[in-house]
Amino acid sequence: MITMRLISETLLEAPRRSNPIPNAAGTLAVYTQSTYSFRSQTEKKEIRVVNLSTGRSWCVTENPNARSPQWVSKSDQIIWLEWLESGNTDLMVDDAKGTITEIYKAGTVPGQAFDLKVTGQLPFREDNDNELAFAISGRANPDGSLVNPRQIAESTGHSTGRFYSTLPVRDECSYASELRNSIWYGYLRRGPEAGSRYSISGISNLMIFAGLEGLESPMSPLGGEESSREFEICPFAVVFITRDKEVNNATHTACSCYVQPVERWDQQNRDPIYPARRYRGLGGAISLVTVDKSDENRPIAFISQKRDGHTADKYRIMYIPLALFENVYEIFASADGNGLWDLSPCAISFGNNGTLLIQAEQNGRMMLYHLGLRDFERLRPAALSLVDPWGFGSITHVTPVRSDSSKILITQSSLVETPTWNIFNLAAPTESPKVLSASRPMDLGLSKAQVNSIWFDSSGNRRIHAWVIKPSKFDPQQRYPLAFFIHGGPHSAWNNQWSVQWNLALFAEHGFVIVAPNPAGSSGFGQAFKDSSQYSWGGLPYTDLERCFEYLQQKESLQYIDTARSVAVGIGYGGYMVNWIQGHELGRKFKALVTHDGIFSMTSQLASNRQHFINEIGGPIWETPGVGSGALVAFEIRLGEVLWEQVCMEWLGWSHRDRWRLMSIIRWMVVAMIHDFAVTENWVVFPIIPQVCDIERMKQGGEHWQWSPGTPLYLGVLPRHGAKSTDVKWFHYKNCFPGHTSNAYEDESENLIIDLGLSDKNVFFWWPDAQGNAPESSIHSQLVRFTIDPRSEDLQLGEPRVLQGDNSEFYRIDD
Repeated sequence: MITMRLISETLLEAPRRSNPIPNAAGTLAVYTQSTYSFRSQTEKKEIRVVNLSTGRSWCVTENPNARSPQWVSKSDQIIWLEWLESGNTDLMVDDAKGTITEIYKAGTVPGQAFDLKVTGQLPFREDNDNELAFAISGRANPDGSLVNPRQIAESTGHSTGRFYSTLPVRDECSYASELRNSIWYGYLRRGPEAGSRYSISGISNLMIFAGLEGLESPMSPLGGEESSREFEICPFAVVFITRDKEVNNATHTACSCYVQPVERWDQQNRDPIYPARRYRGLGGAISLVTVDKSDENRPIAFISQKRDGHTADKYRIMYIPLALFENVYEIFASADGNGLWDLSPCAISFGNNGTLLIQAEQNGRMMLYHLGLRDFERLRPAALSLVDPWGFGSITHVTPVRSDSSKILITQSSLVETPTWNIFNLAAPTESPKVLSASRPMDLGLSKAQVNSIWFDSSGNRRIHAWVIKPSKFDPQQRYPLAFFIHGGPHSAWNNQWSVQWNLALFAEHGFVIVAPNPAGSSGFGQAFKDSSQYSWGGLPYTDLERCFEYLQQKESLQYIDTARSVAVGIGYGGYMVNWIQGHELGRKFKALVTHDGIFSMTSQLASNRQHFINEIGGPIWETPGVGSGALVAFEIRLGEVLWEQVCMEWLGWSHRDRWRLMSIIRWMVVAMIHDFAVTENWVVFPIIPQVCDIERMKQGGEHWQWSPGTPLYLGVLPRHGAKSTDVKWFHYKNCFPGHTSNAYEDESENLIIDLGLSDKNVFFWWPDAQGNAPESSIHSQLVRFTIDPRSEDLQLGEPRVLQGDNSEFYRIDD
C-alpha cells in the first residue's frame, strides 16, 4: 500500500461515501460515492454496491444525477431517483448483481424528488414484491403539486430580489421561501410473469390527502441525511415529524410526530378512511423518527426535546409500541422530569428482536449503546449495553445487517482514521469487528499515537476536556507552535472522529500541535454542563479556554507545545469567541487570531436563521433592555468595548447585575466612516472620515453616507492593551479627507507618529454633500505626518508635516 501525506488535496480527493444500506438478506449494501479530481477539475458520482461477505464493490451507475438508492423490498434489485434537465425525476431500476441486461425506467414524477423510500407487504395484497409502495419528498407548489425547478426559474426570470415581512429570512443554508417541503406517496407494480418490469402510478401529496395543509415535512434541507430521517414509511402508513403550526416557528422549536394510515397507495382520495394520529412528544423539537419494519406491530421511536425553543436541551427517547396506539412513552423517564439518563441521543434505529441502537456524544466521542425494550416502562440506564470494540474514535452510523441477525454494520472513524465500515456481532462482543475492504482507510501515515485526551481544572470545581493532536512525524525533543481550535455551537463538541470540513490532523501535519478544548456549553458532558453557557457566552466558556491555555503553559508533560508561538482559530460560535478573546487578556497570548463564520452583530441575527438563540441570551433583544456597563454585543464581546463603542452607530451590551442580558441601543454623537486604521506597539489610531450617517435621510431615500463640510477630521487614539471605552481620546483637525495610512510608530519622546494621505476636500464623489456637490477634478491628496502626544489634554491637532506633496494614494513602505 502506498503511503500518502495528508494535505488539502488528498483530503478533498478522498472518496466520500454515504452510509451503506443493507438488502433484506444481509448480503449486499448499496451506497453513493463521490470523488473529486484536482487534475481534471471534475467530480465523479456513483451508486455502488458492496458484498458484505467479501468486501468487493462495484458500480451500478455513474450518472451524476442519480441519487437516493433503495432496495426493492426483499429483492436484490435497486431503485433510485434520477434528475432530468427538464426538472422532472425518473425512477430507475437495476439488479445489483447485474442479472438485468439494462437499467430501465419505472416511471417519471413531474418535478424534482428527494429522499426515496420503498416498502412491500402492502395490506390486502399478496406477500410478494409485485406490488410495492414508495414515498418521496420535495418542494410543494401552492396547489400541492411537486415543484419543478426549471418552471420556477422560468417564471421568476433573472430577479433575485426578496421582501420579507415575517421571520425567518433564512432557513438553514437558503433563503426562506413560500414553498414548503412535503411528502408524496405512490404505487409500484409489476406483472407476475418472469422478467416483468415495475411501473409507477401517479403520486399524491400526503398533506392534502390527510387534510394537514400548512404542515411542512421534512423540516431539514432536502436530500441530506437529516431530511431522510424525518419521515418513514411502512406497509400501511407514513410516519413523519413536523413543526407545530400553533406556534411561531421562527422562535419556537415545538414539533409533533404524525402517523397517517394509507390503505390504498394507488388511490388519491381527499379524505382517508383513518385520520392521522398526532403525537406531541415532550413539547420541544423532534429530530428523527424510525419504524421497526421487522415487527408486525410496526413500533415507532423518535427523539424529543422537552423545552420549547431551547436547542441545547437534551433529547429523550420516545416509544410507541404499536403504530396508531394512543400512548407514547418516554424511555428513562423520571418523576422530577429531568430524565434518568444525562446523555442526549442524537440517533436511534431498531436492531433485531425489538432492540434499539442508540448513538450519543460522550466525553469527546460518539458512542453506541443497544437497549432491549422489554418492560420499556420500567427501564433504567443500567440496562444500556455499551458497544465499543475499538476503545477509540467514534461510531457515526449503525444499521442491522439483517432484521433477524445480531450483526450490525458500523461506520467508525477517528481524528486520524478515515471512515470504515465494519460488521460487528452483538452476540459475540469479544470478537473483533470485520472491516469491509471497500472502505479500508487511506494510508496517510497517521496513527493513534498522535492523539491524546487531557482533562484540566477550571472554575467551580469543574473538569474540562480537550484533545491534543500531534504531527505524524512528532519529535518529543522539539517544540511545536500551538493551534488552539474553538468549536462552533456553542452546543457542539470536538469529537474523536474524522471530518472533511475541519480536519484537525490536516493542520497538525503542517507542523502544529493542535489543542481542541470542549469548554462550558459543549455537548456530550451532561445537560448541566451544556446549559452552563446560557446567558454567558463569554463567561464560563472564556474561563475554560483561559484555564486550558494556562494548563498548556504549566503542564510539564506538554512542554513540547510552544505557547509563545500560538494561533487561536474559531468556527461559528468559536469565531465569536475569538473576537471575545481579542478584547480580553487571553488575546495577548496569541500571535494570530482566525475567525470563521463568527457572529459580529447580534441584531443582524434577526435577519438570519430561526431565532432560537434568544433563549441563549435571556430573551428577545427588545424585551431585555437591561442597564449598566458591559461588553459590546456587536460581538457581545469586549473587543467592541475596546475598539468600537464610541464609533459605531449603535451597539448592544451585557448587564452584569443579576445575570447576563442584552442592553438597549445607544447612539453616539459621531456617526462616521472608518476607512483605515493604524497600530503601534502601545496605541491604536482611528482616522474618522467626515462622512456622516442619518437615519431620517435614509428613510427618505437618501444615501447612507453624506459628506459633512462642517465636521472635523477625528483621530481616535486608544491604548492597545487593557483599555476601557472611556480611555479613547478624540484628537481633531479641520475638515478634510483622510486617505489610507502609510505608517505609524512611537518616537523616542513617546509621541505617536502617523503618516497618511490627506485631501482638503471630499474624495468619495459617490457620496457628495447635502447640496450634491461632488469633488472637483483638481482634488489633490498628499502624504502628511501628524505628531500626537497621546497624554495631552489639548485635543486640537496642529498642522501636519507634508512628506510628499505630489498627488498620491495607496502608500507603502519599501523594505
